[in-house]
Amino acid sequence: MTPRVHLYTVCWDEADMLGFFFRHYDPFVERYVVYDDGSTDGTPERIRAFCAQDSRFVPVLLEENSPGGVATPANVGLDRATSPWVGFVDGDDWAEPDMFEKLLRAAADTGADLSMCKYSEVDDATGQPEEPADARRWDSVSPGPHRLDPEGTKTFLRFIAVPWRKLYRRELLDEHSIRFPVSDGFFEDNPFHWFAIVSARSIAVVPEVLCYHRVARAGQTMATAS
Repeated sequence: MTPRVHLYTVCWDEADMLGFFFRHYDPFVERYVVYDDGSTDGTPERIRAFCAQDSRFVPVLLEENSPGGVATPANVGLDRATSPWVGFVDGDDWAEPDMFEKLLRAAADTGADLSMCKYSEVDDATGQPEEPADARRWDSVSPGPHRLDPEGTKTFLRFIAVPWRKLYRRELLDEHSIRFPVSDGFFEDNPFHWFAIVSARSIAVVPEVLCYHRVARAGQTMATAS
């Protein structure tokens, strides 16, 4: 399958984490767009240097930090997207090498509008993996496609909203004008997830842990609790 996935990541004062991120990029991805959201710690310079080494990486450097979470730079990326499939990654997270290949195959082979896999939280201080708060919800979900009829929609609305374990058909996002809400607050992932689920016809699930979300890291905008 020809790689046609574009991934978007937003960085803010993460110069120390960028080396880790760039070592773990996925060879199945066609393009990475790396946004800096007005960092002051040398992150933009490191992004430029890394991107100069690989033409798949495109730097977009914002002069000022945007309000709230990642909504503004993420929406800029969505507005510029040209590939059929779009995904997101956090600069301090990492994924299995075949994560996006599996997500793409699951969605494309079944005609689903998006796909989703399991993830694990990793404590930054101890390195110990932990199950996220919605781990038990997978017990009632079988592999493969699921129609998002009223019952299916109710099931998947209950999952944690994070976008970085999903792959989205760009046509779905554009047709329904699905974007991250911009505000002075956070939790922009939630309405993005809700609107994607209620707008999609079906979702394909890959019940494997394919990505790892770092928690309790100094400087994170949000912490995760069960």
